[in-house]
Amino acid sequence: MSLQIENGDYVRTSGGTLREIHGAAALLQRAAACILAEWGQFDYGKRLGSPLYRLSDTPGDEARRALAMAQKALRGLPAVKAESAVYDGGRCTITISCEGQTQQLEVEV
Repeated sequence: MSLQIENGDYVRTSGGTLREIHGAAALLQRAAACILAEWGQFDYGKRLGSPLYRLSDTPGDEARRALAMAQKALRGLPAVKAESAVYDGGRCTITISCEGQTQQLEVEV
């Protein structure tokens, strides 16, 4: 069980309580946090995140490298897979999947 987050804030039910999510939805949310967070930026979780924000520092085969970075960020979530990466200038789209559900993540690089 996790609390649902959208646009950086907790989601509330119509009754005002925090909305819970379970299963694949919770895993995909956790995976998104792992991929979108900048590697080493959390004091209590230095291994959380990915170096995707630095992708454009070294040009060449960005999509392949982005996919490898996303897969590494998800190493602690074996049920979630980074399926593909598309690089388009300063933006990278990562597609992740879990239990038949997919989600696309936009990363500014």
